[in-house]
Amino acid sequence: MRRLYVYRTKLDALKDMGLRIAPHSRADFDRALDLQSEHGLLTTDSVILATALRLGADHLVTTDRTFGAVSDIDVLVIDDIPAEVP
Repeated sequence: MRRLYVYRTKLDALKDMGLRIAPHSRADFDRALDLQSEHGLLTTDSVILATALRLGADHLVTTDRTFGAVSDIDVLVIDDIPAEVP
C-alpha cells in the first residue's frame, strides 16, 4: 500500500509542475494519419503526438523510444524508474 502512496505523490507533483490532461479532437485523429506515415509511429502514438502539437506542448515526455525520430517537438525519453519507498 505504501507504494501506491508514493506513486500518487509523484503524480501530484507532476500536476503541480503544470501537467495537464486534454482530450483528443477529431482534427488530431486526422493529423495523426499524416504523422503516422511520416514518422513510422503506431496509431496511438501518432494521435498522442498530434494532440501534443495542437496544444503547443514544449516537450513530449515518454518512455517510448520510437518517438526518437520525431523532430516536430522536443521528445524526452525517460527510463521507467521504480519508486523508492522511504
